[in-house]
Amino acid sequence: MEKFGDCVKRLRKERGLKVYELADKVGVTPEFITQTEKGRRYPNILNLEKISHILGEELKTLYFREHRPDILALIGKSRTLPRTKANRRTRKTK
Repeated sequence: MEKFGDCVKRLRKERGLKVYELADKVGVTPEFITQTEKGRRYPNILNLEKISHILGEELKTLYFREHRPDILALIGKSRTLPRTKANRRTRKTK
């Protein structure tokens, strides 16, 4: 399973971007991109969205590849996430 940082690095290189170019487009420091690629830091959702857009990869693919590959497989088959404890709303009983 490819880790998030490894995926970002691979996609960045495939697109011919240098670390400082990706950092400039995302609006972060080159050090942040390097640390992200090494798995030491993780971008917030806004930066994650920018990175996925710049690299031409869907956000769900970038995120779920490392964290929940089982969900990624299901997303490809369905438009809705399966009901799990993580995404189930709890109802208050009266």
